[in-house]
Amino acid sequence: PPCPSGRHKGNPELAPGQSRRVHCSFTKDMLKNLSKKAREEDKGFSQLVTARRRACLEWYVQMSPMDENGLVHSLCCTMRYILFVNCDEVLRALRILADPANYPVAYGCTAGKDRTGILGQLVLSALGVGDEDILADYLATNDSSAHIAACNKVAIAMYFEEVREKRPREYKMLVPESAEDGKDARQKGDDDSAATSEENLAGSRVYEEILRYTRHVLETECGGAVGYLESIGFGARDVAALRGVLVEPDTAAEPPTPNL
Repeated sequence: PPCPSGRHKGNPELAPGQSRRVHCSFTKDMLKNLSKKAREEDKGFSQLVTARRRACLEWYVQMSPMDENGLVHSLCCTMRYILFVNCDEVLRALRILADPANYPVAYGCTAGKDRTGILGQLVLSALGVGDEDILADYLATNDSSAHIAACNKVAIAMYFEEVREKRPREYKMLVPESAEDGKDARQKGDDDSAATSEENLAGSRVYEEILRYTRHVLETECGGAVGYLESIGFGARDVAALRGVLVEPDTAAEPPTPNL
């Protein structure tokens, strides 16, 4: 599974063309950026991107903690955060996908639906795929929600076990023990099937509202997905390179070879 704990952090990064793992952390520093100091930093982008990033951080601080609005609201906030705050990571991922030396490529995240989904949305938009086809591709994830729920539970268990072994004090803060039965919070519900529990399945699905909200943000704040990509440094040449890798030529549209 993915390794937010930094399991592979010390490994040297290999060159394009070699079998390698590249970590593009779309949600990095989400908690750190709640501090005033971090909100005043920038990543060396243009004034437009820097101003948009700072404004989004302020917005995220106010909007994201509204737990009463539920999972969809939280994930919508996360998508906007990814687009505007961690656009450097988005740019890095796109440049990897635009380089033919990196193929074949498999990309994903912990559950393979939200961060994976927004990258897929941007790539398909850059390729000229229609909005409804992108939505259909996104919602097809729900055919595998039971599998995602089970895999996600395994990944989380592996992460917590690693924290328990290497950082026990942090583990006690993350997973408080229940005074009632001695079980920690992570063990609660272990008797339920990850593939049938409605709570697990709800957190392992994608929701149409999230993709439509992301599209709305791109269109109203950036003039569309391609406008967003250009604003973060993925310009027309990059889009052409991406299309050159992923779009097959339409041979049916080519004129027939004359008989000589």
